Amino acid sequence: MPVPFASLRRCARAALLLPLLALALAAGPARAGSSTAESTWDRGDAQQRALQGVPRGATVTRTYCLDIGMSGNNDRYRCTVFYETTPAAPATGGTPGAAPAKTP
Repeated sequence: MPVPFASLRRCARAALLLPLLALALAAGPARAGSSTAESTWDRGDAQQRALQGVPRGATVTRTYCLDIGMSGNNDRYRCTVFYETTPAAPATGGTPGAAPAKTP
């Protein structure tokens, strides 16, 4: 029984996409997060406090600040910093999760 042409095209497409999927999974997913802080001093202080919540090595992708009007001319400032992190590359050699060998 001959194989229909459409099923051959599906198999060829899957064979082309499989290596791309493997490459994407090997790189590891990027993680997104955010850090929010408020200040009564000024917008710059709120932004600086929000930046303190960003993990080391993360890339800041966006910053959003909001001026909140309060009664009595006591404004508040709220800033949110959005960031992405990528997982660290695995160390070369050895078994993952194994403790290093002790030397005498």
